[in-house]
Parts: sequence; structure tokens; C-alpha cells
Amino acid sequence: MDAHLAGNGCLGTPPLVARFLTPDGRLSAMPAKQGKRVALLSWLATQILAPGESVDEKALGSRLSAYHDDVAMLRRYLIDFRLLTRTPDGTVYALPTVTPRP
Repeated sequence: MDAHLAGNGCLGTPPLVARFLTPDGRLSAMPAKQGKRVALLSWLATQILAPGESVDEKALGSRLSAYHDDVAMLRRYLIDFRLLTRTPDGTVYALPTVTPRP
């Protein structure tokens, strides 16, 4: 795992997120409170994909598996909270694009 992805005490990891990571950067628990869960998942989304990048389901699963063994759960949460988008056929995943307001 990349050094910047490692968990507790690592520069750039928000304290709320670090609380739910093992020392090697894997998720130790999923927060029960929705606000904390969304914060953790938002952080995770930015760790697994870069803006403008898109990946297939196999690549996404491989990246998510670095954080937790239940890849399907993470993928489902990321989609349900609209932190990732996917094509209608479910084969390509990306971070949502943000349209600037005029």
C-alpha cells in the first residue's frame, strides 16, 4: 500500500477517518452514524480514484480490497451515497463530475 494511503497518524488523513483505520491503512470498522460513514467513504473514494479516471469493476474491486475484504459492501455504499458513478450497464466506475455553478 502506498505510504500516503496508510492510516493512523499519516499526513493528510483526517482524524475522523484515521479513527476507523488500522495502522496499515485498512478499514477497521464502518461508522454507525451516517455522517461519519459518508466522511469515511468520501475520503476512500478519493484514495481509490483520481478525478477524471474511470475503471472497470475488476480494477475497482482490486483497489477496494486494499481497504476491506468486503468489496461489494464498499462498492454498494459508494454508489448508494453517490460518491462514485457507474455506467448504466455497471461496467465502468468513476468519481462524479462536479458542474460549476455560474
